[in-house]
Amino acid sequence: MPTSAVHDDPPAIAPISLPGRLRASLLELGVHRRAKIVVAFSGGPDSLALLAALVELAPSLDLTVLAAHYDHRLDPDSTARAERARALSSYLGVPCHLGRREDGPEAPPPGSPEAAARRLRYGFLDRVRRSLEADFVLTAHHADDQAETLLLRLNRASGVAGLAGARARGTVPETEIPLLRPLLDWRRAELVAIVESTGIEAAQDPSNEDDRFDRARLRKALAGADWLDVGAMAESASHLADADAA
Repeated sequence: MPTSAVHDDPPAIAPISLPGRLRASLLELGVHRRAKIVVAFSGGPDSLALLAALVELAPSLDLTVLAAHYDHRLDPDSTARAERARALSSYLGVPCHLGRREDGPEAPPPGSPEAAARRLRYGFLDRVRRSLEADFVLTAHHADDQAETLLLRLNRASGVAGLAGARARGTVPETEIPLLRPLLDWRRAELVAIVESTGIEAAQDPSNEDDRFDRARLRKALAGADWLDVGAMAESASHLADADAA
């Protein structure tokens, strides 16, 4: 781990009050005291901010926090990133469970790479949750993710249910396990700022820049369209979720 990521004591994340905001979101989503939580942890800025905030909140809510990282093996450096995710989690005092796709990068899973990767990842999270008898699975999806999902699904002629994007509370695909996304009203830049304030160096996933993936291409396009209001798009997805529920 780079020296910039090493501290004698766990870092504080006071410059932006993510823990306070997160506490309110968790209680609203039904997370109870003494809950056991599994965090989908890539080691990137989003999930690192979420995990660090949960560590800070854990004593007041008596939470048990665990991390789970899935190595898709879609590039030669993925195993090193998995070990870095485990090191970051360990530094925060959180046990990290690693899973990995058994075939190598020369044999990508069939179908859409993004859909196949998502299916494998959620299957792994389901297995970890069951083995640990955890109450909830949490992901670090945020407002920028929500806006990207809305645009991707508009491009695929999705109906109201699809355009609603990710819900703050749902279930792990093909299970009844509660899946919570407590950061949907946070912007990516806010989460990056929190991580930077700790002095920890987050992991970087090259798939975020890989033009094989639709989301990566869209993210680059959005970066050059500063006239678009990402927060407003995410809010529209929330309104569509309300309409779908009605």
